[in-house]
Amino acid sequence: MQRSVRTLTIAISIAIGIPLCACNFFNSPVTDIDIPTYPPYLTLISFLEANSDTTFILVSQSQQSNAKMKADENLITLGPVNCVIGANVMLTDLTTGQSSLAYNDYTPGSSSYIGLYMVKRSELPIVDGHNYTIRASYNKLQPVTAQCALAPFSNASFDYKVQGSDVLVTIKDVDTKERYFFVYLKLKDRGSRNQIVNSERMSNGSVSVAFRDDDRFFFSGHGFDPTTSVDTCFVYELNKDAFTYFQKVETYTNAQNGLQSQPTYLFSNIDNGQGIFAARRVVPRKR
Repeated sequence: MQRSVRTLTIAISIAIGIPLCACNFFNSPVTDIDIPTYPPYLTLISFLEANSDTTFILVSQSQQSNAKMKADENLITLGPVNCVIGANVMLTDLTTGQSSLAYNDYTPGSSSYIGLYMVKRSELPIVDGHNYTIRASYNKLQPVTAQCALAPFSNASFDYKVQGSDVLVTIKDVDTKERYFFVYLKLKDRGSRNQIVNSERMSNGSVSVAFRDDDRFFFSGHGFDPTTSVDTCFVYELNKDAFTYFQKVETYTNAQNGLQSQPTYLFSNIDNGQGIFAARRVVPRKR
């Protein structure tokens, strides 16, 4: 009997204590927390390529999550970015002093992209060894600027082949300097994948990148046949800024899949904004 009384007393105490605690909680002073806000800014993404017919420049506004992207064969972000029309974009060759105003030919219903600005080679050629600067402004946002030097690239080439149900891309004739590459593989009617690699993994002057059939992104469950499914394969050599940018993008994207992941800060070489202004070279395919 004494044990039953003690149990009843404890139960009553808990029953009374819970609403009392709740009252104290809701009657406690409220503390306001100021969450910092950031002013809107411009994001600029462009890759210079010597002797290219057109230089592409993607301009968007306040796109803090531009790492969640998929690059196309031009390495231009085509994801959900807040692109802008009517920006003033100027590309300048610091070596010659020549400048050109980039244009955007987007019209509703056209195949061109919103926010994609272009400079033709006839207006401003991109030349190896030259230094370039870019400036973009839009409405009342702070103008953004960046610089890029076209240092000499290697004479590497690449080829790809099918091994079973894997695609193996091999970059050959890489010199002794540390080099950086972007490999883009597109399958017919399925999508694309890309990988970045540097020549630290080089063996006997070559480095290989494997796209395996157990990659759930586009291989498994689709009856993958590389001999008929490979649409295009591009390999670009990048300068160090471009490689660092894609490396951080990859780390950021992978970090979104884990609650325990550490914060990842994106690399940017754009003054007063975000993005990347860097150099690349198309690596030719040699069988």
